[in-house]
Amino acid sequence: DGLTTEGILGLDFLELHRCTVDMGNRTLLCTNAGLTVQLSSEEQQYGVRQCAVYVEETIRVPPSCEMEIMAVSSATADGGSWLLEPITTTRLPIQAARALVTPANGRVPVRIMNVRTEAMTVFKGTKLACLETFNSSQVCSIEETSNP
Repeated sequence: DGLTTEGILGLDFLELHRCTVDMGNRTLLCTNAGLTVQLSSEEQQYGVRQCAVYVEETIRVPPSCEMEIMAVSSATADGGSWLLEPITTTRLPIQAARALVTPANGRVPVRIMNVRTEAMTVFKGTKLACLETFNSSQVCSIEETSNP
């Protein structure tokens, strides 16, 4: 009881202790040990939520062009500050910029750039980025001052 340490359990452990993972109820039942462990998500542990960001409408981006588009999130992400992290594992010629954003009505502003020398079409529903909750109190603001 009261186990709060994160860990990764291997198949050998799960088999040895006849464990069953029930993601619907977020529990791990270890039959041989007579133990049921409540699993918590990253959101429950740290208050972090994530969701995907998709192109809202099919767009054509001119070569070497930077522009801001509106995208939609896969979950309700309205209000507050969210960190937009670009998807880097895809082969998209379009790159999204990392930014702090404030989604509204399920829509997210995303700055993109076509890094190719020819125009590219990005189709509706293409996954561009992920949103992650962000504690804006951790942001340091630097104001520009001029030297006399």
